[in-house]
Amino acid sequence: MMPITATLIAELFAHAARSPSAHNTQPWIPHFAPATTPASPAEVHVAVDPARTLPVGDPNSQDLHLAMGCWVESFTIAAAEVGIDVVIGSVRGRGPALEIRLLLTALPDQPGASDLWPNFTSADLQHRQVDRGPLRRAEEPFAKAFAAAERALAASGMASVEGTALVEVPHHLWETSLARATRYSYSHADIFTETLEWLRFDRRATSYAEDGLSADCLQIPRPLAAVAARLNTATLRPWIGGLTSAALAPVEFVDSLRATVVRRTSRDRGSPAQASTDGSAPLHHLVLVKDATASSAGGDSLARQDIELGRNLLRTWLLLDQHDLRVDVHSEIKDCPQTRSAVSDYLLNDHGLHAVPVAAFSVGRSTTAVPRSSRRPVEPIHS
Repeated sequence: MMPITATLIAELFAHAARSPSAHNTQPWIPHFAPATTPASPAEVHVAVDPARTLPVGDPNSQDLHLAMGCWVESFTIAAAEVGIDVVIGSVRGRGPALEIRLLLTALPDQPGASDLWPNFTSADLQHRQVDRGPLRRAEEPFAKAFAAAERALAASGMASVEGTALVEVPHHLWETSLARATRYSYSHADIFTETLEWLRFDRRATSYAEDGLSADCLQIPRPLAAVAARLNTATLRPWIGGLTSAALAPVEFVDSLRATVVRRTSRDRGSPAQASTDGSAPLHHLVLVKDATASSAGGDSLARQDIELGRNLLRTWLLLDQHDLRVDVHSEIKDCPQTRSAVSDYLLNDHGLHAVPVAAFSVGRSTTAVPRSSRRPVEPIHS
């Protein structure tokens, strides 16, 4: 039985720090509380850094809750690997006021693999990456991973995530929705300005290696990144946001910054995508959805549901990664009211699901090296 020490918890925090978050904001603030008696469990309290939230782009804090759920799952996976069981003791508040209390118990033996999901490890946490570069369709690995994720989500049996499902969206709907959602995001000055605050173009800045979306991860060519670094300042951001919303063609703007990204698409929108040996077929596009009636739950209950959704989202991405597949995230599809409604209509009409999307992403094989996203250093723990 391994003792739960501050040194060990610091190592687990470092693994959990690789968790995904919207704009790579890394909003979590974990704190270790050692056991006060031999009979009481050690605890980890996770709060939110309000300065690392997205009040404009994520007004309902769903992306924030998902990120916190991803952190909880990452910590749980890393802890299980060293024989520590983690359960959620309580979830209080929501948004910037969210507080999660985790109970830690050292087990005599390391826990085995879940009946629902693979036995993920800290190595899986380190290997997982979002790939914003060109992806290639991979039919057989996707089919195996998708079926496994479907089974795990359907058999979860947890009331807090009842109605959760993973659904593939047809390419023509995805393509139309992505273009419309991108225009929505970049035509609203406040959303665009907030996004600019988390874009990292200047490699000399300390923040470039700590948080946000770097030019490397966005795969923006260095000459364009250098120009963007001069423009993306606190003084100019509101002006750029206003000009963009008023006059700039948003899709063309994004495409110019991401000139190296090539997403091959089908010319025949009316026919299903077919696999291709050269990778030219459209990618698989997935949405993680939840029962639409879940939104009627109370504040704390809804936050807990979102946290469980975040845990399942990370498990899904880790499972895909184990099949040598990576994801390219497009949260704008579920954030834009029009495209969220369009996807919900598709879920109802074609799948009989009265559901709403909570995450949207494309899936494929990486075709180029994937730069590591930045992470803030984990502070030492003093117990």
